Amino acid sequence: MSVTVKIPTSLRGLTGGSSEVEVRSGRLGEVITNLTDTYPELGSASSTKRAIFVGS
Repeated sequence: MSVTVKIPTSLRGLTGGSSEVEVRSGRLGEVITNLTDTYPELGSASSTKRAIFVGS
């Protein structure tokens, strides 16, 4: 099962321009880990306190 992660405009350059990406579901921490495993640059960006929205 997967979840849709909505990517804010300011971070879309780190996901190849995608406004939404699908990642493997799990607990919130696991979803974030799965997201940053797929898009490592988001790991650095999220540490600057930019918002990443997780929805189902």
